[in-house]
Amino acid sequence: MKRRATGMLVVMTLFFVVITVFTAGTGVWGYLQALAEASMVGGLADWFAVTALFRHPMGLPIPHTAVIVARKDEFGRTLGEFVQENFLSAGVITERVENAHVIQRAADWFSDPANAAQLSGHAADLAVGVADLINDEDVHRLVDEELSRAAQLPLATMAGRGLEMMTAENRHHELFDAILRGLERFLDDSRDTLRSRFAEETPWWLPDAVDDRIFDRLFDGVCRLLREVNSDPNHEVRKQFDTWVTSLIDRLENSPEMQQRVDELKQEVLEHPQLREWSGSLWGEVNATIFTALGCVGTITNGCVRDLKEAREMGFRFFARGPGVSHAYVRVVAAGEEVSVGSLTVRPGDLLAADQHGVLSIPTEIAAELPAACDRVVEREQNLLRWVRSPEFDPARLAEMRRVRH
Repeated sequence: MKRRATGMLVVMTLFFVVITVFTAGTGVWGYLQALAEASMVGGLADWFAVTALFRHPMGLPIPHTAVIVARKDEFGRTLGEFVQENFLSAGVITERVENAHVIQRAADWFSDPANAAQLSGHAADLAVGVADLINDEDVHRLVDEELSRAAQLPLATMAGRGLEMMTAENRHHELFDAILRGLERFLDDSRDTLRSRFAEETPWWLPDAVDDRIFDRLFDGVCRLLREVNSDPNHEVRKQFDTWVTSLIDRLENSPEMQQRVDELKQEVLEHPQLREWSGSLWGEVNATIFTALGCVGTITNGCVRDLKEAREMGFRFFARGPGVSHAYVRVVAAGEEVSVGSLTVRPGDLLAADQHGVLSIPTEIAAELPAACDRVVEREQNLLRWVRSPEFDPARLAEMRRVRH
């Protein structure tokens, strides 16, 4: 087969040379010349795709040959970056979620008065009951106990047994089939995008026809492999997947190194500050009373607050993300240190100004000048308001004043 293909390429090359040298290339000879030229380009593209991409022809280190062997890691890394940037980015995932119309479906369900009344009634009863029955300290103590208990669980062994139960019922094949189908849909939807990216990575001197032929060969080969694996329950790739899953189960259950890695990951998750952050994200009457006794006049938090009426009556100020109905445990971790709440950084001794609109930090070096500056701003605004409300108000004059100021 190789000799036949090479022979045809040589024949078409000789045919092209003869027509080019001994004819004017017009009329029928022009068509034959174009046919020979197209045949040579196609033959060279096929040769490049099946030979030069994977090895050096005849063992000669010709530049830009054996590209796949020499740059397979780079190709894989580039493809991974492309998939991550173009299909796993926040924007793309958000678009996919939006296209699923989850909100619309939920809205349709909630639009039924019977469903809305039933759910809201249950939710209100549950929230009130939980909020009234659970004590802050009990919740915090329970969370600490459960986290401590979770830290002692042999997670690797449990995961291995779970996988073993899954493989016993061949449920992992369903997962593998779903992954393969997802890959097929991904490739089918992304063919044009992948082609464009492939064209950007190929050498500039490579003809477009050869470029397209190489991409089609590679792309169709991957798609054909996925179809074969999907349709053949005894395909070699499936056997390799089964072998890998079996090996993973064995390592999870019996390998000290794998179990140590899983335990380290578990410990990192359990010790992450954000895991416990929610338990201190709510303030209420009890905490307001305690911190008032400690000399505090208010709290700034990116969490939620409750018991607003009671806190307001005792003169304690809340500046928070919003109200909430639940309890939480608040404890003093440190005092006199720099803290950041949202985008606001506060240091000991900072001067803060806050109202219903938010909180801002005032540099101490300008604090003495602020009262006079505020008076000037108020006076200027009041003068403007009186003029706008008076009969002498002129829109053209206002526009001119704005232009002068800006």
